[in-house]
Amino acid sequence: MENADQNPSPETVRRARAFWEQSRQDLKEARRKLNSKSYLDSSYLSLQAAINSMMSVCYLNGEFRVPNFSTIQLAGRLEGFDARFRAIAPHCRALEEVQGRSPYDPARDEADERSQSRLNYAHGDAILKAVRGYLKENRKRFFSP
Repeated sequence: MENADQNPSPETVRRARAFWEQSRQDLKEARRKLNSKSYLDSSYLSLQAAINSMMSVCYLNGEFRVPNFSTIQLAGRLEGFDARFRAIAPHCRALEEVQGRSPYDPARDEADERSQSRLNYAHGDAILKAVRGYLKENRKRFFSP
């Protein structure tokens, strides 16, 4: 495990950058799904975007064994790296709820899914903005987003 006070290895930076780039693609695809009225898919992609962006920060700080299924648990890890990540907890809690939604639920409500999808996109975007700010502030040590 790398020490958070040291610069990460080039391989770690490469992997972290891959998580970051994937998170941006996931959020872009979430927007596309939202616009094409695939609301539940959009919500899932917003969740995945948030997870990938937070994984990037974990990797850059030497945390490789992380809960890659929970935005709430990832946010708890990130708080130790930078105070700005305390503000993402409400976004993480909201995104976590999408895991309880099923495309096979016979009681699905399109209006509710549309509303939730828009909110989930905004939550995912807020998390990516926090990560982007962290990466920009630390671009000499890691990489520029």
